[in-house]
Amino acid sequence: MKRPKTPEQRERLIQKLIASPPSRIRPERVRARKAKSARTYPSKWLRDIWREQHGNCFYCKLRMEYMTIDHKVPLSRGGKTERRNVVGACEPCNTAKGSLMPEDFDPAPVRAFRLGRINE
Repeated sequence: MKRPKTPEQRERLIQKLIASPPSRIRPERVRARKAKSARTYPSKWLRDIWREQHGNCFYCKLRMEYMTIDHKVPLSRGGKTERRNVVGACEPCNTAKGSLMPEDFDPAPVRAFRLGRINE
């Protein structure tokens, strides 16, 4: 598959992938993919999240160089893109959490990694 060169080509490709997701994608991910393709967050949300969390990751509580947005209740588990369901997370925590619920995610290994203490 060729890489799209224009925003219009990219949008057509996204719509094509959404319309006919490959069979190797788990069904619960299809909903997340649909929501992700059109997802943009109001800049007010981003500013508010950064201020509320004082620039720290919601999970490991360490300072973020840049913020990624994470759904506390993942889209694949029925969560919605609502202000009360999105938090700021560092990229390592967001990646490690994946589609886990917050109560099932232990940020300690990520925190240790970010602090340089890998063997904790």
